Amino acid sequence: MCSSNSTEDRLDLYSHPGKLLQQHLTKVATIAQEIVKQYYPAGNDDYQEMLNAARMIGLIHDIGKSTKYFQEYLSGYRSKSGLTQHSKLSALVTYYLFKEQVDPNNKDISLLLNAYVSVLKHHGNLDDVSNMLLFEKTDQNLLLQQVEGIEEERLNSLAQKIGLPLNKGSIKEWINTFYEEANFFRGKVKRYLRNSDLSAYVKMAFLYSVLLEADKDEVVLGSIPPRTTLQITPAEVRKYALQLKPTPLSQLRNEAQQDSLESFKKLCADGDKRIFYLTLPTGLGKTLTSMALAFYLKERLREEKGQDFHIIYALPFISIIEDNASAISEMLTSLGIKVDSTILLQDHHLSGPIYTVKNSGDEEVEYDSAASQILTEGWNSELVITTFVQFFHSLISYRNHDLRRFHKLAKSIIILDEVQAIPVKYWKLTDELIKRITEELDCYVIFMTATKPILLSSGSEIVETDKYRNQLNRYVLDCSDLRKETKELSNFFTEVISLDFKSKRHAFIFNTISEAEKFFDSLRKAGVADDFTFLSGHVIPKERLKRIKGIKKHTYRNLVSTQVIEAGVDLDFDILYRDLAPLDSIVQSAGRCNRHAKSRGTVKVEKLANDGKLFAGQIYDRILLDITERLLSGKRFSETELASVFDEYQQALVRRKDVEGSSDAIMESLKKLRFDGPVEQSPISSFKVIEEDYPRLEVFVPVDEEGERLFARYMEIRANEDRFERMHAFQSIKRDFYSYVVSVPFRLDNIPPQFIPYETERYQGILYIPPGNLCDYYDSLTGFKTVGASRRW
Repeated sequence: MCSSNSTEDRLDLYSHPGKLLQQHLTKVATIAQEIVKQYYPAGNDDYQEMLNAARMIGLIHDIGKSTKYFQEYLSGYRSKSGLTQHSKLSALVTYYLFKEQVDPNNKDISLLLNAYVSVLKHHGNLDDVSNMLLFEKTDQNLLLQQVEGIEEERLNSLAQKIGLPLNKGSIKEWINTFYEEANFFRGKVKRYLRNSDLSAYVKMAFLYSVLLEADKDEVVLGSIPPRTTLQITPAEVRKYALQLKPTPLSQLRNEAQQDSLESFKKLCADGDKRIFYLTLPTGLGKTLTSMALAFYLKERLREEKGQDFHIIYALPFISIIEDNASAISEMLTSLGIKVDSTILLQDHHLSGPIYTVKNSGDEEVEYDSAASQILTEGWNSELVITTFVQFFHSLISYRNHDLRRFHKLAKSIIILDEVQAIPVKYWKLTDELIKRITEELDCYVIFMTATKPILLSSGSEIVETDKYRNQLNRYVLDCSDLRKETKELSNFFTEVISLDFKSKRHAFIFNTISEAEKFFDSLRKAGVADDFTFLSGHVIPKERLKRIKGIKKHTYRNLVSTQVIEAGVDLDFDILYRDLAPLDSIVQSAGRCNRHAKSRGTVKVEKLANDGKLFAGQIYDRILLDITERLLSGKRFSETELASVFDEYQQALVRRKDVEGSSDAIMESLKKLRFDGPVEQSPISSFKVIEEDYPRLEVFVPVDEEGERLFARYMEIRANEDRFERMHAFQSIKRDFYSYVVSVPFRLDNIPPQFIPYETERYQGILYIPPGNLCDYYDSLTGFKTVGASRRW
């Protein structure tokens, strides 16, 4: 007995410290199959093939770790020769065993391709498919050297345990023939991709996602996370909405919600409909209405398909996620739901991976940082609230980190709120790809907006939009000054300083941070700034949220701001001034004027300049501004009349701008699996749902003792020599840490003195302002002081 155990120990191979390789491989294969069963539609023609592929890549993905070089690496020996790398050897074994075991007749080239690529890149990002299929003589020599480092007896023992016909001689033979085989396969793939469609991308991304998720789940959690059941009826949501504090819009809001639900039920009766549009004016409660619709659909699908579909709710800006998440959490709690991370989860780059569950005693138990990160970033919740950036880069990406969530789009109900914020150039791409994933991944999508983009057409309207637009007349849009020449900011200030800022609530929305700061400084010099607060991207997030709450509670009556309040933020002013912008931005800003219909508001559009240079021209496309001016100049519109003007704006936009070129280019890359490459080829890696308008630096601003404590903790974490411990420790403070961080222009004359390099974050490093120098770089009201740079939002 002892002798047998000793022999077994001698033959053991490991995948991770203390984890047997055969256990890891068999568990990953099992989890991968469970993921496919849970998320891949059983009605798809290739369901069984996908299931078989998931098992095979799970069993083989780390087979390259059986070399002595990797086993020595786990024991602490660090080699820089490349011999410890395991993905390419594992991918090659996947290729040949897949052909023998899964598809011996070579019927489906795409499945073999997807399996090979998934294993090859399970520790890296995807590249152009032609590059991923390159196999050079240097690769051949390296793999042969690696195989020489495999003990045959140990490999045979492993093969027997995982149930695969694998031996050292076969692997050598495969390596020696793969140089020619890879070239032959590249040719077949090239021919396959000539007539491919978006399905090629969807299937590759799904299988890749399955392996990534199964691998991480096994290593950190040991198994696939269990699902929690969330059952709420739309009637319960309606009852909760009716109990909310009444406003002048309550009756119309309740009518819109009931109308939407009844119409939605009729549309869902047609089983072919998967894409819907809820187009309602701002202030009519789209968030709770969407919850009623989503829970109705979730209940219906549970009855029809016997499966629980989870809900993904995406919004454009972090600034509105907190409000919506809080509103949804309050609703769930009032309905008797124990809200923890398995029920409701926020995921964005500032959220921090804190994952909690409530035990039988209603006490919250928090997972450790490693498990919390896996669970949070993997969207393991019945209702996920996230940003457009997280959602769209989970849908369209080349990055390992992003595509890990791709399979979670399957069997889901997706709510995309404020869809007008999707860049115009990606409207067509959004329309086409959303349509494809609803067909192939059995998901449903509800688009929500007050101003529906004209090129989003693949779906059904839930309500008759004009019915509610025509009942609202909350403000007048006054564009009479647009027909004049530009107005200097100083002259504009002289015009408005005599306004009654105490009896009426005013908001001034500017296009650039410098413009907003100059106006606010003029208010300070005039002695009236006490009635105002200030918002821009140069004010730390912690303070921005505090000020937004203060505006809602009427702690502050008036506001000077950049576009950070444009969409979704539930603020309400009597009079709103908006510097010239494209019409969609003006309409969104107008949604903050008399939002709750308490009186009649006024929105004034101005054409502001500095020394004759238009502020709007610094950040907006000239064509968009020209169309807007042509439609608005010298006119006044009621809220009701503005709807038809917006339709004209979109039609003119389509006529005058190439709004489809960028979409077509990215779609071509999706079809051709061109994940990365030169920018001029528009690879998938060039897709960005939010474009940065200038290179940025991140600055940590310790405005209080809590900020100083956080930064001290950050420096302690950086001193830890263990990279993984550093990463997990930082995740535990990430949310609070970034509440003190602002992004500023890369080129500044007043760069803070301390620079601390990052290891894993978005930028190269972070700048730090020592508390003693705080006043030199940061104004407590207007935020970071930029010197020598053009400053935008």
